[in-house]
Amino acid sequence: EHCHAVPLSDSKGSFKGSQTNMAKKTKNHVFHRCKMIKYPGPEGSELNHKKLHCADGARQASKMITKMIGAQQVQVTESPPMYPQPAGVFTRGTHFHVRRFIRAIQDLYERIVVQGAANGSFAMEDLALASLLQERLVVIP
Repeated sequence: EHCHAVPLSDSKGSFKGSQTNMAKKTKNHVFHRCKMIKYPGPEGSELNHKKLHCADGARQASKMITKMIGAQQVQVTESPPMYPQPAGVFTRGTHFHVRRFIRAIQDLYERIVVQGAANGSFAMEDLALASLLQERLVVIP
Protein backbone atom coordinates (compact mmCIF):
# COMPACT_ATOMS: atom_id res chain seq x y z
CA GLU A 1 0.00 0.00 0.00
CA HIS A 2 1.25 3.50 -0.88
CA CYS A 3 2.13 5.93 1.87
CA HIS A 4 0.73 9.37 0.85
CA ALA A 5 3.39 11.19 2.88
CA VAL A 6 6.02 10.33 0.25
CA PRO A 7 5.27 11.36 -3.35
CA LEU A 8 5.82 8.80 -6.11
CA SER A 9 6.72 11.44 -8.71
CA ASP A 10 8.99 14.44 -8.63
CA SER A 11 7.85 18.01 -9.43
CA LYS A 12 8.73 17.53 -13.15
CA GLY A 13 6.09 14.83 -13.56
CA SER A 14 8.42 11.85 -13.98
CA PHE A 15 8.21 8.84 -11.70
CA LYS A 16 11.00 8.46 -9.22
CA GLY A 17 13.34 5.68 -10.24
CA SER A 18 11.93 5.64 -13.79
CA GLN A 19 13.11 7.24 -17.05
CA THR A 20 9.61 7.63 -18.59
CA ASN A 21 7.65 10.87 -18.26
CA MET A 22 3.97 11.01 -17.53
CA ALA A 23 1.89 11.93 -20.57
CA LYS A 24 1.35 15.68 -20.68
CA LYS A 25 -2.25 16.77 -20.74
CA THR A 26 -2.87 19.17 -23.58
CA LYS A 27 -5.55 21.81 -23.51
CA ASN A 28 -8.12 21.67 -26.29
CA HIS A 29 -8.05 24.75 -28.50
CA VAL A 30 -11.33 26.62 -28.12
CA PHE A 31 -12.59 29.59 -30.12
CA HIS A 32 -13.17 32.69 -28.03
CA ARG A 33 -16.48 33.73 -29.59
CA CYS A 34 -18.50 30.49 -29.63
CA LYS A 35 -16.51 28.44 -27.08
CA MET A 36 -16.42 25.45 -29.44
CA ILE A 37 -13.45 23.09 -29.74
CA LYS A 38 -11.47 23.79 -32.92
CA TYR A 39 -10.74 20.24 -34.02
CA PRO A 40 -12.93 17.57 -32.37
CA GLY A 41 -12.72 15.34 -35.47
CA PRO A 42 -9.95 14.14 -37.77
CA GLU A 43 -8.40 16.42 -40.40
CA GLY A 44 -10.96 17.61 -42.95
CA SER A 45 -13.93 16.45 -40.85
CA GLU A 46 -17.27 18.29 -40.91
CA LEU A 47 -17.14 18.24 -37.08
CA ASN A 48 -14.21 20.69 -37.10
CA HIS A 49 -14.83 24.41 -36.66
CA LYS A 50 -14.64 26.50 -39.83
CA LYS A 51 -11.60 28.80 -40.08
CA LEU A 52 -13.38 32.08 -40.80
CA HIS A 53 -16.83 31.77 -39.24
CA CYS A 54 -18.73 30.17 -36.39
CA ALA A 55 -21.74 27.83 -36.50
CA ASP A 56 -24.18 30.77 -36.66
CA GLY A 57 -22.46 32.07 -39.82
CA ALA A 58 -20.96 35.23 -38.31
CA ARG A 59 -17.23 35.84 -38.67
CA GLN A 60 -15.12 35.05 -35.64
CA ALA A 61 -12.45 37.77 -35.74
CA SER A 62 -12.44 41.56 -35.74
CA LYS A 63 -12.10 43.32 -39.08
CA MET A 64 -10.79 46.75 -40.14
CA ILE A 65 -13.37 48.65 -42.20
CA THR A 66 -13.65 52.14 -43.64
CA LYS A 67 -16.63 54.18 -42.46
CA MET A 68 -17.91 57.56 -43.56
CA ILE A 69 -18.35 59.79 -40.51
CA GLY A 70 -19.68 63.11 -41.68
CA ALA A 71 -17.70 63.78 -44.85
CA GLN A 72 -14.55 62.02 -43.66
CA GLN A 73 -13.45 58.41 -44.15
CA VAL A 74 -12.27 56.76 -40.93
CA GLN A 75 -10.67 53.33 -40.37
CA VAL A 76 -12.43 51.48 -37.52
CA THR A 77 -12.21 47.97 -36.10
CA GLU A 78 -15.54 46.17 -36.28
CA SER A 79 -15.82 43.36 -33.76
CA PRO A 80 -17.89 40.25 -34.50
CA PRO A 81 -21.40 40.07 -33.02
CA MET A 82 -22.13 38.16 -29.84
CA TYR A 83 -22.75 34.40 -30.19
CA PRO A 84 -25.28 32.94 -31.18
CA GLN A 85 -27.00 35.06 -33.82
CA PRO A 86 -30.33 33.88 -35.28
CA ALA A 87 -30.00 31.28 -38.04
CA GLY A 88 -29.69 32.66 -41.54
CA VAL A 89 -28.71 36.24 -40.68
CA PHE A 90 -25.03 35.62 -41.47
CA THR A 91 -23.45 33.02 -43.76
CA ARG A 92 -19.80 32.00 -44.22
CA GLY A 93 -18.62 35.05 -42.27
CA THR A 94 -18.92 37.22 -45.37
CA HIS A 95 -22.63 37.60 -46.14
CA PHE A 96 -25.30 39.49 -44.20
CA HIS A 97 -28.93 38.80 -45.13
CA VAL A 98 -31.12 41.86 -44.53
CA ARG A 99 -34.52 40.17 -44.97
CA ARG A 100 -33.67 37.45 -42.46
CA PHE A 101 -32.29 40.12 -40.09
CA ILE A 102 -35.53 42.15 -40.25
CA ARG A 103 -37.55 38.96 -39.71
CA ALA A 104 -35.39 38.13 -36.66
CA ILE A 105 -36.06 41.62 -35.24
CA GLN A 106 -39.81 41.12 -35.79
CA ASP A 107 -39.63 37.74 -34.03
CA LEU A 108 -37.67 39.31 -31.16
CA TYR A 109 -40.31 42.05 -30.81
CA GLU A 110 -43.12 39.48 -30.84
CA ARG A 111 -41.47 37.32 -28.15
CA ILE A 112 -40.28 40.06 -25.80
CA VAL A 113 -42.78 42.91 -26.15
CA VAL A 114 -46.02 41.30 -27.29
CA GLN A 115 -45.84 37.90 -25.56
CA GLY A 116 -43.62 38.99 -22.64
CA ALA A 117 -41.60 35.78 -22.88
CA ALA A 118 -38.07 36.94 -22.07
CA ASN A 119 -36.99 33.44 -20.99
CA GLY A 120 -37.30 30.52 -23.31
CA SER A 121 -35.53 28.48 -25.93
CA PHE A 122 -34.51 31.61 -27.88
CA ALA A 123 -33.16 33.57 -24.88
CA MET A 124 -29.48 33.40 -25.95
CA GLU A 125 -30.27 34.36 -29.54
CA ASP A 126 -32.51 37.20 -28.34
CA LEU A 127 -29.77 38.55 -26.08
CA ALA A 128 -27.17 38.32 -28.88
CA LEU A 129 -29.45 40.03 -31.42
CA ALA A 130 -30.38 42.78 -28.94
CA SER A 131 -26.68 43.30 -28.22
CA LEU A 132 -25.95 43.57 -31.97
CA LEU A 133 -28.71 46.15 -32.36
CA GLN A 134 -27.50 48.16 -29.37
CA GLU A 135 -23.88 48.22 -30.63
CA ARG A 136 -24.63 49.15 -34.23
CA LEU A 137 -27.82 51.20 -34.12
CA VAL A 138 -27.35 54.94 -34.54
CA VAL A 139 -30.19 57.17 -33.34
CA ILE A 140 -30.35 60.58 -34.96
CA PRO A 141 -32.58 63.01 -33.03
